[in-house]
Amino acid sequence: MQSRFVSKLESAVGRDLGFRLVTMAVLGTGMYLHLTHIIVGREIFLERVLRPEFEWPLSAAMLYVAIVGVILYRRAELPNLRQRIGYVVLLMYFMISVAIHAAAVATGSSDYVRSFPAWYSYPSLVVMVGLFLFARSLSFDVGRRRPVRSPSAAGAGS
Repeated sequence: MQSRFVSKLESAVGRDLGFRLVTMAVLGTGMYLHLTHIIVGREIFLERVLRPEFEWPLSAAMLYVAIVGVILYRRAELPNLRQRIGYVVLLMYFMISVAIHAAAVATGSSDYVRSFPAWYSYPSLVVMVGLFLFARSLSFDVGRRRPVRSPSAAGAGS
């Protein structure tokens, strides 16, 4: 049974609950961050760009993508194994990322970046572009949604 909250949320942000839009926005932000890291270098990046206060909204958006992505899995139109694997990889990417970035929120420090090799941003950009294009191609089957039964309709057949 679907809650009124989810129903109202769907009418406000669409049948995919804003999943594609938020996913692409977070991945776009990640591409910006990694590209900036490459251009300005690690020290300036940590000093002026990836501040802990920037981590909070980024982590919140990542958490939204991870949770809503799991909720929408049954609605996602994934006709073949490759697409199902892609969807799971997308969700795993966000689950791991939210854990990393949320730790920065909890500690008030983005110094975790120093534990990654300097070249890490290059493959990250490639992965993010691929995930962005995959997320952009996603569609969701609203027909799979279970209809909400009103209390009067539930008792009418008894």
